[in-house]
Amino acid sequence: MVSNAGWLCRFRQKCLLIPIAVMVAMGASQSHAHAQEEFRGLWCMVFDPGYKSAGEVDQLISYAVQGNYNAILPQVLAYHCRTGGSAYGAFWRSEIVPTAPAVTDAFDPLAYLCQQAHAHGIEVHPWIIPYRVSLTWPPPGNSYLADRPEWFMVSQADLHAGTPAPIDGAYTLDPGSPDVQEYVVSIVRELIAHYPIDGINFDRIRYQQTDAGYPVSAAYAKSSLARFQQITGYVGTPSPSLSSWSNFRRRTIDELIRRCRAEIASFKDHPRQPIRLSADTIVWGNAPLNFTSTSAYGLFQNWQLWMQQGWLDTNVPMNYKADHCSPQGSWYRNWNQRCLEWGYQRHTVIGQATYMNTKSNSIAQMSDARTAGVHGTVNYNYWRTAGTTACPPSGLNDMTWYAYVRDNLFNSFVPTPAMPWRHPATATEGTIWGRVTDAYTGEPLDDATVTVGPIPPVRTDGNGIYVVTLVSAPTNGFSVQPVTVEKQGLPTGMHPAAYVFAGDIVQYDFALGAGPPTLELAPTSIARTVFPGDSLDDDIFTVGNNGDGPLNYTIVHEADWLTVIPNQGTIHGQESTITIRYDTGRLSYGENTAVIEVFDEAANPPGVTLAVSVRMEGVPGDFDGDGDVDMDDFGRFQACLTGPNAGPPPDGCERARLSGNDHVDRNDLLLFLGCMTGAAIPGDPDCAGFP
Repeated sequence: MVSNAGWLCRFRQKCLLIPIAVMVAMGASQSHAHAQEEFRGLWCMVFDPGYKSAGEVDQLISYAVQGNYNAILPQVLAYHCRTGGSAYGAFWRSEIVPTAPAVTDAFDPLAYLCQQAHAHGIEVHPWIIPYRVSLTWPPPGNSYLADRPEWFMVSQADLHAGTPAPIDGAYTLDPGSPDVQEYVVSIVRELIAHYPIDGINFDRIRYQQTDAGYPVSAAYAKSSLARFQQITGYVGTPSPSLSSWSNFRRRTIDELIRRCRAEIASFKDHPRQPIRLSADTIVWGNAPLNFTSTSAYGLFQNWQLWMQQGWLDTNVPMNYKADHCSPQGSWYRNWNQRCLEWGYQRHTVIGQATYMNTKSNSIAQMSDARTAGVHGTVNYNYWRTAGTTACPPSGLNDMTWYAYVRDNLFNSFVPTPAMPWRHPATATEGTIWGRVTDAYTGEPLDDATVTVGPIPPVRTDGNGIYVVTLVSAPTNGFSVQPVTVEKQGLPTGMHPAAYVFAGDIVQYDFALGAGPPTLELAPTSIARTVFPGDSLDDDIFTVGNNGDGPLNYTIVHEADWLTVIPNQGTIHGQESTITIRYDTGRLSYGENTAVIEVFDEAANPPGVTLAVSVRMEGVPGDFDGDGDVDMDDFGRFQACLTGPNAGPPPDGCERARLSGNDHVDRNDLLLFLGCMTGAAIPGDPDCAGFP
């Protein structure tokens, strides 16, 4: 149907936006040169000054610039409530979480921070705690969660108590509840939809206690325990040490991480894509040889798997060790090595505790991490920049740190490291995701099996979501993969040819038991006329589906003068509006035609085409659009000459191809001279022999 070749960049907007310099940089090995790129982050804690006013933001940016930092991780959600204290609530204009007191009609902390940081080339990665809600019940200011006590988890001792009880001192959401997962994802989506952020940074993305994860109410069918019982057939209440129950609780955290990996990448028109997904992971004590022996694994935070599957772009292990308190210095360095071993071609950025170390020891730790080959460091934290020499140390507010780190380590500003797996020009893999539902009930299917090509099967979560990463796809191209979906008691769902693009994500939904989708297109032809120097407004067309099952469409074309947005999508019975954007500077004189193909090989019919015709009228050779063809136009034409069989001319020279070839040679020159009139003498639109 289409060739797996270089046409991809001709119709995918995202590819066209990658600067050549970035592409060259991304072509290098991931073990980057620190003089060129390195993640240099600052966690900014909600309980300290930092971003609660414009003055605090200005001061934060000033210090970050002084220290040559390139990323700020502000804690925008520490608790999902508002107690009246300045640290509680959302530090953005949220319609989901009660806002912090700093958010007013006149001031949006996150918006102002993004504006000021980006003006200095500094990225912003909002730091959120997804599950911790409040210190008291009901959560102050959050009636939405107060009305949903079944969404919270308790320890085994408080099983089915009917009222939430604190976990590690705080009222905490149940990670395995599909309702909770949708709630947390809605927060992530809100941040990305409304703010030019550069990443999402998760903290406390784990269970706080090994005996946690039990439901408040036995009647709630969507708790972690209810799902575990339904999926495994287990009867009764498992003990906290039951291995299958522990594995399921790890799965509940996995499900949020992989879901957010897909959701974040799906905002394809976001101006800061690729948006980085990172997590602050625990690396307590000394580094063991096996990940299953780590504290992280014991608290159901399986970050080794997150890196191995490519769900995380960046692991930020909180390697907080006081270098002067033996043996913590050696523990710090051991963990750096182990984290790199468990990095799996993604970025490892070491979380370093300035608040626990003298300034010179912090520089030593950060230098050692750099020497080990990590992709950067994040200091904890912006306000506590040094520690006493006691064991354990106390944090100090010493803002001379920023000049000190500049003079002793970060001597000049560098950008954050590129993510080659997220760029079509350098990636060799793509991602496919979607939702699986029961066609008879419309409900999402939990624990359905999804198999994409040769990749081992994955299981859907409680919302029917599956995510398959690391799908092989050639750079600047795509692979075509069969997808099979199975759930006991329902017909098998299949798609014969899912298109997976390098560095990108595609969505393919399934409704088990549904008939085939029906592909419809309106209109089926578009004709426009344009004159030299003018632009064309966008056109739109609709893709419709009157069939039973979801339509998973892909759009391709081979015209370099138009872009189709989006180029892939999923429709459940409704219409999807597609935009055609024209680049009139690439049009040749006369008729320019393109065929846009919309297809889904599981649909009936499997493909429909849209014919697009744009006629460039005016005088051939009139490059400046003043109606004549004179020496000014000749100067521009001369710069476009390539000679025969030399391939396309440089960008901006498309109109010089007067003879219709893909190069500019003697034939084009003769046509140009035949059209030349001289200054202020009107040209002849038919001088080049166009019909």
